[in-house]
Amino acid sequence: MEPKTVLRHGKPPVLALQTRMTGFVSGTEIVTSDGLLPVEHLSKGDRVITRDGGMKQVSWVDAVYITTNAVVIAADALGFAKPASRVVVPEGQHLLIRDWRAKALYGANVVGVPAWRLVDGAYNRRVGARSLHLFRIGFETQHTVYAGGLEMLTHNEAFDLA
Repeated sequence: MEPKTVLRHGKPPVLALQTRMTGFVSGTEIVTSDGLLPVEHLSKGDRVITRDGGMKQVSWVDAVYITTNAVVIAADALGFAKPASRVVVPEGQHLLIRDWRAKALYGANVVGVPAWRLVDGAYNRRVGARSLHLFRIGFETQHTVYAGGLEMLTHNEAFDLA
């Protein structure tokens, strides 16, 4: 049996192929009190603007190099300037949908949907396993943040490296 993680000096752990992993890909811009910042520049104590709770202070940040299935969301695929440019997300990352898609898929006005559920083969495409530098930011409770021109849900737990 092979180990799940490989520690590299000075770098986050590397995980074998994971499915339904969540987090923000390195370079994803997050809306903060200081403007747009790449997720990798965030740290504990930074203030992030959330959709559901206003400005919230980051409780923790963790990162990992991971191989996971990814979804590419094309510019304007989820509405005008949503996102403004192409965004890559792990297929398990939950996006907040507040339009006809929410009604058609779930019968609700607003819903958090994993990226893989939005794949249509044209605008939102599965691109298979990709090596990603993935970040997760946490708050005291789960929130929706503005990330990469989309509304994405955060999670309350750090990466499980066991």
